[in-house]
Amino acid sequence: MTETFVSLLRKARINTICESAKCPNLKECFSKGTSTILILGEGCTRNCRFCNLNRIRKIFEPDRSEPDKIAEFVKKLKMKYVVITSPTRDDLGEYVARHYAGVISSIHKKSSCKIEVLTPDFKGFFSSIKIIVDAGIDVFGHNIETVPRLYKKIRPEANYDLSLSLLNYVKKRYNILTKSGIILGFGETEKEIHQTIKDIRMAGVDILTIGQYFPPTIDHFPLKKVYSEKEFLDLENYSKSIGFSAVRTGTYVRSSYCAEEMFEEALKNVS
Repeated sequence: MTETFVSLLRKARINTICESAKCPNLKECFSKGTSTILILGEGCTRNCRFCNLNRIRKIFEPDRSEPDKIAEFVKKLKMKYVVITSPTRDDLGEYVARHYAGVISSIHKKSSCKIEVLTPDFKGFFSSIKIIVDAGIDVFGHNIETVPRLYKKIRPEANYDLSLSLLNYVKKRYNILTKSGIILGFGETEKEIHQTIKDIRMAGVDILTIGQYFPPTIDHFPLKKVYSEKEFLDLENYSKSIGFSAVRTGTYVRSSYCAEEMFEEALKNVS
């Protein structure tokens, strides 16, 4: 299945974050015929020090045929659940949201597939969120990534409070399932991790993922700690105890890992 799936991706000229970010679960997910589709190219306008996406040096136009290509791919594989994500393209403004909406609408025209999105922060322009949600999604995701103290080192062009506000806005305004993720290993403390988990839950988030950071290259932010499976399990139990409807933690857990299973679990448990 893996080879067939990859060949179909290549033939359709569709990017995945699985490949671009060197996800450790790539073979497992591809063998099941699932992936997280990366729209709007593989270049990012920001410079997060943990991420393997390339920094854009030269502005380029997005592929406007992408919505139709992705919809055809989803239909051909009879996919039941798909995750759509993108780099941060601050250079494109509101077009980013319209492109997301175009992909979502095209999928709906050809399939009954459930759709989860994992979006950038849109610099706080919540009108962009409306465009995406109105297109018809089942889960809205936006990752917090790390504890607030480390934002300037890890995510210098992002804002912790803005990201929390975005997630809270989606939950209060649209009352759909929301999702976020954090990565551990940057030098955060246990107290900071617990507070960040609390902050995410206070923002109304239903689904949480927590995974281990591994530097993609020696030029990325250095690894400070490798967490044990017991530590991950303790964090999973803590997260569930404060009200998350679905939680996955572990060394190789990433924000879109087991996305469909987490969606179904959250639907059963959401209060």
